[in-house]
Order: sequence, then C-alpha cells, then structure tokens
Amino acid sequence: MRDFSQALQDKIDIITHNWIEAVRADEQIETAKQLTYTSVRDSIPMVLQAIVTMLSQSQESDILTLVEKSLEHGTLRAKQGYDAEEIAREYRLLRRVIFDALEPELLKGSAAEVSRAYRLIDTALDEVIAKCFQTFTQERFQELQDLQNQLQLTNQELTRLVRANQENLSHLAHELKTPLTSIIGYSEVTAQ
Repeated sequence: MRDFSQALQDKIDIITHNWIEAVRADEQIETAKQLTYTSVRDSIPMVLQAIVTMLSQSQESDILTLVEKSLEHGTLRAKQGYDAEEIAREYRLLRRVIFDALEPELLKGSAAEVSRAYRLIDTALDEVIAKCFQTFTQERFQELQDLQNQLQLTNQELTRLVRANQENLSHLAHELKTPLTSIIGYSEVTAQ
C-alpha cells in the first residue's frame, strides 16, 4: 500500500506558503490582511506534521499534537479578532491547498490508497476544525463575560456618581436657599 505521508512531509513548507497566500488573497478573510506572515501561519506546519503521522503506516499517529495545536489555533484566532466564518474559510483553503499539492502523488495511487489518504486527511482536518472552534468559542465567551463584568462595574460607578451628584445638588440647593430666602425677604421689606 502506497504511503502518502512522505509526499505531505516534503511539501509542508510549500503547502504552508500557498495556504498563507490563499488566505491573504481571499477577500472574505479581512483579519488576515492586518497580520504578519508568521501570525497567519501560526501552528499550521505542526498541524500538517501531525497529519503526516496519521497518513504514515510506519509512524504512530500524533493525534495529541493535532488536538493541542488546534486548541491553540482557536484561542489565537479569537485574540486576533477573527470571526467564525473567517476561520472556516481558512480551513477550507487549507484542505484545498493540501489536496492540490498532493494531487500528482495521489494520481499515482490506487483507488483504495487515495480513498484512505482523503479519509485520513479529512478526518484530521475535521478534528482540527472542531477543536479550533471549541477554543475559539470559549475565548469569545470569556471576552463577553469580561465585557459584561466591565459594564457592571461601569454601571455601578455611574450609579455612584449620579447619587453623589444628586447629593451635591441637594446640598447646593440647601446652601443657596438660606441666602436667597434672606435676599427675597430683604427685597420684600425694602419694596414696602
């Protein structure tokens, strides 16, 4: 049975470069345009390396690295300001770039070998996407909780300031009432 892991291993740098170019060229991934090459690349080479181990018939599959890097990727993309659609588009592009790069080798394989390779790569990428979205969602939820906490603190501070302002106005009104009463009384006496 043909082993496509070496073909993928040999093309990790090309796939990474082509993927970054595709991400930057995609008009619907706005966030990537503001990031450096390294920031966009993130842990994609390590994810590809883990996929190599899954394809290999001689190496033990490195699912742990795949999951770990996927979780990191989701957290990072949330911090970079990506939205969920941009992340999904990134992975769709990664899938296409991987298969485009491997196409010459895949064409040399039997139907069973190609089917196995596609199945393993799709499974790996599906797992990567799921874990990435898991941490992306957690990070975004934490951001919302932090915003809610900040809004509560701001609201409490505003309430305190409004009360203090009302107390100051009451005190000022009281302080002004006595002299004004005296002035009104004096003006009434002089007017008579």
